[in-house]
Amino acid sequence: MTNSELKFYTHHLDPTMKWFPRPGEKCSGEYYVDKVMLLVNWFKFTKKIYDREYYEYTVDMKKEKRVKNKKTGQTTVKKTDIPIGIVAISFFGTFLLRNVGFTPEGSAIANSLCSFASIISALLAAIAIDKIGRRPLLISSLLILALINILMMSLVFLYDSTKDAMLAWPFLGLFVLFTFVFSIGIGPAAVFIGAELAPPGTISKMQSYSTSVHEFAKNFVYEGNSILRIPESFHDPSKFDYSLEIAPRIEAWFGIYIAVKELFDGEPVLNFAIIDKLFYNAPQMSLLDYILLIVDPETQSDERRNYRKQQLRNEKLRVSPEYTAVEQTFPIPRGRSRDAPIDHVPLSRIYEKNRKEIHFPLLPLAIVKSGNREYSVPLEYLEIHEKPSRYKNIIDHAMKCKFLKVATRKPHIYKEETIKMLKDLDFSDGELNFVERFELCSELKMISLMGKVLKEPNLVNKENKKISMTPVIRGFQEKQLNVVPEKELCCALFFYKDVPLHYGAANFQAAANDAKAMFDRLPDKDQKILLFIVISERRLDAYGYIKQYCDVTLGVASQHIAADTVTKALHQMRPESGVKSKRIFYQIALKINGKLGGVNQELDWSENGEMTPEEKEERRKMPLRMYVGIDVTHPTTGSGLDFSIAGIVASINPGGTVYRNMIVTQEECRPGERPMAHGRERTDILEGKFVQLLRIFAENNNNRIPAHIVVYRDGVSDSEMLRVSHDELKSLKSEVDVFLNERHLDEPEPKYTFIVIQKRHKTRIHRKIEEKRPEEKEEAKRWDDDMKESENTGYVNPSSGTTVDKTIVSKYKFDFFLASHHGDLGTSRPGHYTVMHDSMGMTKDCIYKMTYELAFLSARCRKPISLPAPVHYAHLSCEKAKELYRSFKQHIIPGLPRPPTRQDIEKYLQTNGDYPGMSFT
Repeated sequence: MTNSELKFYTHHLDPTMKWFPRPGEKCSGEYYVDKVMLLVNWFKFTKKIYDREYYEYTVDMKKEKRVKNKKTGQTTVKKTDIPIGIVAISFFGTFLLRNVGFTPEGSAIANSLCSFASIISALLAAIAIDKIGRRPLLISSLLILALINILMMSLVFLYDSTKDAMLAWPFLGLFVLFTFVFSIGIGPAAVFIGAELAPPGTISKMQSYSTSVHEFAKNFVYEGNSILRIPESFHDPSKFDYSLEIAPRIEAWFGIYIAVKELFDGEPVLNFAIIDKLFYNAPQMSLLDYILLIVDPETQSDERRNYRKQQLRNEKLRVSPEYTAVEQTFPIPRGRSRDAPIDHVPLSRIYEKNRKEIHFPLLPLAIVKSGNREYSVPLEYLEIHEKPSRYKNIIDHAMKCKFLKVATRKPHIYKEETIKMLKDLDFSDGELNFVERFELCSELKMISLMGKVLKEPNLVNKENKKISMTPVIRGFQEKQLNVVPEKELCCALFFYKDVPLHYGAANFQAAANDAKAMFDRLPDKDQKILLFIVISERRLDAYGYIKQYCDVTLGVASQHIAADTVTKALHQMRPESGVKSKRIFYQIALKINGKLGGVNQELDWSENGEMTPEEKEERRKMPLRMYVGIDVTHPTTGSGLDFSIAGIVASINPGGTVYRNMIVTQEECRPGERPMAHGRERTDILEGKFVQLLRIFAENNNNRIPAHIVVYRDGVSDSEMLRVSHDELKSLKSEVDVFLNERHLDEPEPKYTFIVIQKRHKTRIHRKIEEKRPEEKEEAKRWDDDMKESENTGYVNPSSGTTVDKTIVSKYKFDFFLASHHGDLGTSRPGHYTVMHDSMGMTKDCIYKMTYELAFLSARCRKPISLPAPVHYAHLSCEKAKELYRSFKQHIIPGLPRPPTRQDIEKYLQTNGDYPGMSFT
């Protein structure tokens, strides 16, 4: 294909596509049971900060050199860029001093700029005096960093109450972050150098400030939009026992996230959120010492470390000869000519000539890359950099369990630690605290607001009787499932222990084929249904291959169970365990029933429940609604993906309890080669995938089509929300048009509701318990339980069904927060929903109610989850597709005669049409 034939995706944003406005009607009380007082981790500024303008000024300096050509005698001028030096910074400082007209005369901003310019002047004076070279490198670095911070802090943000100011506040967030960074990074060194020229009365004050802030900078690190506290173990290995270690020398560091939000009335506020990120605990030491620390943490003591090193020398640990310092040789020419003979010199002799001895010649060498060249270096001569480094790889199951254990905080602890962290960041010295001088300090008080708790939905069992629920959590008290397969269940059990997949794959394939052949030979196989149960060690990593062969190749439902889960379930069943619980068995049964085509719970009415003929006829005439969930997963470090994968699921029955899915790959590329990252959410290339889902819907509903299609879209940022919703809704409509045209029937086009959900935000909502204890017995007991949970602080997680559509929502669009689940672990995070389009004309109450009800229909559990079932299923489809693709790269690609196309990959990822139920549960 030539370049002229290549077609690139370009989106055409409809200029009429705007934010969908919030409906104007008032919420009806019939949908809610209670109003609650809430706290949100948003903080108001101490002073009004809008109606200001910050300008960015850049200075370019070029060096001119006149060069005379000896032959022609002509003179030319060559211009080269040079670093911004004293002249440029003097100009910048003078400009700040003389041009503060964009702020009121004498305001705090003008004074702060003058203070800032005085520090720059002190730096310049220090450079002018200190020409001997005592600190030239340090001062130059400070100047460069100072200029970077100046330019970043000077990003333009302009507030106008008459226009849409949403795009302005992210720049203010960067501004706030960089003022924090400037305060803790550049400020102390600048004051320390400038103190030489300061008046005698101010030197002691500056030196004390420098000491305190140096300690601050030592204990904090800036990462992305966050400031994290460096634990003491990073500087003092003797305190490593007190760190939050989740793997050898990998720790969870605690910090705070900073962003700027906007209230409904347009007032800007700060969003502070507690975060935890993984870092390597690797202080400055040799790579050999670091490896010893991982293998034996007690080697942090000098005596133990020297003893281990002596063992390495004496025991003569050997590895492959080509990787040891003894056997490694390097080609070195005897002279500089091209024909000079080559000598292969051992690495040890090279180090001897440089007066260095390799003490561990039998240890492996480390490959170090510098530019395009690679070097082999002994472990003992490589140093670990003392700068904190993020751990960015995918964490395994054990690390995930440890991380959840150390990183979860109850709401009242979350609130206390947020306030404490803000106090640590609040510098009191007005002359040097740039955050305060720019009047960007916030009140150390969370914003309070009112929320509403939705009524519990009308969930019914298979007899059309309402299911009772537990209070607050709203878990189902009935364990009986609504619809189970009528066919007799036949199970084939596979157990793999200590068998790596590359040895056991062929064996599993042969065994699965035999089991399927035996089932097919049964005379009454039409009255039976087949299920594979596969048990393997978690470390064998066989999930992707097993699922692909069962779900895609054979079309047989399968349940993969980790061996440690089986051990735990059996242990809980024993009387001596003290638990006597069947919880794990119930959870596995729920998943299996969904995979076999069953239904675990239903809303309002049961499709298989007993009804009169009149009721059945009335149900057939009711308009149908189709629920759609869309999610996209992108390549990340260690994920094994080469491109983005989209999962699309859609309901196929009137009750919205049974779904089918389709997988769409987002890039045309060769597996194993990382494509150019476009960084965009994109599922507009459906290529008939959604048409197939519409056909399945019609087949299961007496050839009827949906009158209303509700789409829940996950994983879209604010900057892409308009474009993604516009493109995908347009694509869905075109798919529906194709489907209607092929039916050749006079049918009305469905109505659409498109809702985007964001779950990776930093907004946390706490429920404030009423101060007075209720008199009613049941409510008083609930109040006592809440106070016990909050440790008498009065702050707990919001109840299931808590809705917020005031104060912290936008005035430009229709968004709301909904805490559909009850947070049992740590501080719960509500879902943030934005209604992008609604041609059905639904009221606010109906949208809240519909979204909340869908959270109860997950086939994996018997209580509400944090997301509506359709979008949760779409997420599960993406995660499963990732595992299947890893298996594809490992087992299929090596045997293909040609590079696989995008269609080949999608075919490998699509569930077999004979699969009995929902494979993604």
